This record gives sequence, structure tokens and C-alpha cells, in this order.
Amino acid sequence: MNKGTGTGSGGAAAVLRHALQEEAARLFRLEEGAPWLALHTRPRSEKQAAKHCLQLGIRHYLPLRRSEPAKSGQKGQRRYHFEVPLFPGYMFAVCDRQQRYDLLQTSCLVRTIEVVDQQQLCDELYNVYLASNLGVALTLYPLLKRGRWVRVISGPLAGLSGRISARKDEGFRLVLNVSILGSAVAVEVDMGAVEAE
Repeated sequence: MNKGTGTGSGGAAAVLRHALQEEAARLFRLEEGAPWLALHTRPRSEKQAAKHCLQLGIRHYLPLRRSEPAKSGQKGQRRYHFEVPLFPGYMFAVCDRQQRYDLLQTSCLVRTIEVVDQQQLCDELYNVYLASNLGVALTLYPLLKRGRWVRVISGPLAGLSGRISARKDEGFRLVLNVSILGSAVAVEVDMGAVEAE
């Protein structure tokens, strides 16, 4: 590691995390007159809905996770992966009334869901965004209403907050709720890397 510039693997991880935090802060800012909405899409239409948002100039977030088919890379085959929605059938967007109407005119959406607690949604999406972009394996998980609130203080997830789920067959998991969907994502975590909030 180059001590002067911090360009070793630890320094590179910190730079990446800082860049992601800045991008997440820009993405999940609150805006007067244009609230965040949850968008319920038609089956397998999440990416098409995101494309429409892009074309209409609508700030949006489609949480994705990396998926690698089981047969990928077997017996000399090339390994491949693709990104699939983290919450099938849902994405999020900041829309004024006209933009909401324009989106509903596309064939991609079933409905829009109003979000009462805008700050809570932004905080939850901020955590999901960071976790999904830091290269850790996220799994869909039930909404966790109980459990100790913790903050990750070391490792690739440093700075994230969530609840700890401890199950005998799973070990410890950091659970990141997305309350408006009644769902969550979870990632395995070492208890030595967290502290109670």
C-alpha cells in the first residue's frame, strides 16, 4: 500500500464507499412538490419502467442484485451474470403530478403508491443503495420489526444501519427494511463489525 496516497485495497474501498455515499445523498434528496413514490410495475417490466423514467427525465431508483445462473461456468462454459430487480415488481421515483400521469400512461405500471414518511423511505433506500453497490450478497428477507438497531463500524458495509437478525441456521444478518413494501434485504455480518445505535 502506498502510505502517502491511501491507494491500497483499503484506501480504494474507502474511496469507493465515499463516492457511493455522495451519489446516494444526491439521489435520495427530498424535493418540494415532487415526492418519492413506490411504483408497482407489471411483471418483469421493472427495467422498462426505469427506461421510461430516464426518457421522461424522472429521478428514479431500481434496486438491482447480481444473479448468476447455476449452470454458468460449468465444464468450460463462460461464466456470465445479469442484474435482476431486488424487489420484483417495484421501483421508486420522484414525480410531480404531470410526471406521475405520464408514467401511468406507459404500459409498464400497475399503480403508484404514495409514501407518507418521505424521510424514512429515503433513509431506507440510501442503505439499500449502498449495500447493493458494495459487492455484497443481498437476499430478499421479511420485514423485521424487532431486533436491535446497529451501525456497521468496519468492513465493506461500514456506515450502514439496520436491525440484527440472529437465527441458529443463518448466523447474524444485517436487515435493511423497506417499510413501504413490507419487505427487506439482508446480508451476513460479523457481530464484531457492528455496534448498537
